[in-house]
Amino acid sequence: MDGCQDHVVLSLGNSLMRDADVDQELRMREVGHSDKSVNDRYTHPLEEAHLAAAEQVAALVRKAGGES
Repeated sequence: MDGCQDHVVLSLGNSLMRDADVDQELRMREVGHSDKSVNDRYTHPLEEAHLAAAEQVAALVRKAGGES
């Protein structure tokens, strides 16, 4: 893999581990981060984003169906 792909894989892995409630210290060791602020910057909570998107879609469907 090239550097960009490595970054994407590590960021995705870090984010999935966060969604699985893996301790931040363990995640940091796995992805090679020595600082929590760096680890936070490369953690993208996927589950929360997907749940929020699903709720937004559901609200649109309810509105289209005449519910409030």
